[in-house]
Amino acid sequence: MTPSVRNVALPALWMLVASALFAAQAGLVKAALESLSAIEVVFYRSAFGAVAMLAYVLLRRDRILTRHGGAQLALGAIGWISLLCYFAALGLLPLGTATALNYTAPIFLTLFVALLGLHRPRAFAVGGVMVGLAGVWLLLKPSLAGQHWLGVWIALFSGVSGGFAYLLLSRLGNAGEPEWRTSLYFSAVGTVLGGVALLVLGASIDTGREVALVASIGVLATLAQLAMAAAYSYGTPLIPATFSYAAVVFSSLIGTYFWNDRLALSAWLAIGLVIASGIMVSVHRAGGSAPGRS
Repeated sequence: MTPSVRNVALPALWMLVASALFAAQAGLVKAALESLSAIEVVFYRSAFGAVAMLAYVLLRRDRILTRHGGAQLALGAIGWISLLCYFAALGLLPLGTATALNYTAPIFLTLFVALLGLHRPRAFAVGGVMVGLAGVWLLLKPSLAGQHWLGVWIALFSGVSGGFAYLLLSRLGNAGEPEWRTSLYFSAVGTVLGGVALLVLGASIDTGREVALVASIGVLATLAQLAMAAAYSYGTPLIPATFSYAAVVFSSLIGTYFWNDRLALSAWLAIGLVIASGIMVSVHRAGGSAPGRS
């Protein structure tokens, strides 16, 4: 394999693996939500990530303390809200629809950056945002959303809050904060917020099946993050950013097979517009850093 082929094939392959793992995680979350609350599932997901990241940091003997505590706390809180909304939406919507709306985060990031005057997007990126908003509008139509209208709005808010989280993540990266430290604080803040919520609301996990589900969710999320990191380690983020939208396709297939999801043609068109929009925005932001996923 020549270097040029390797630099194209390997990041694409790693991102396809990551996308499949993220989609499998979404399927397990939907299964867990049959008996557990979204807050509880997010708590165990965050706690698993915090323990894994802490072990990694201790083995490397890296410095845990940060000079950007406020930004880390803000990112952790907003990211927790985004993840909570996404998981809640997975219990209310077909897998493909919930995942597509969650993957609007890069679209809203581009919109926020333009509105805040941080960067003037090119016409191609503006077109991508417009295509994405058209897809969102289709999914929000009462005739399509129907009884799922609440789930659609919750999923959309996961994308909006995720876009703002990406903005904070970008600022931390530009300030020199290493990705591993941000990941540690992100998981730790989510664990604390979830723990406080469970102290008030109470936990309900009490079967071996539920324990296996939340443990598997944590394992899949960790493996997906590692595969995504491998995909972005080859230089240009364009290829992995583009292939990351395969998670929407994989989620749709899992939903169809296990939950008999049947989407109308207009829903598939809306999801296709969101995917196309995300790819267009990814091309525009190809020179930026890799975003994290839920």
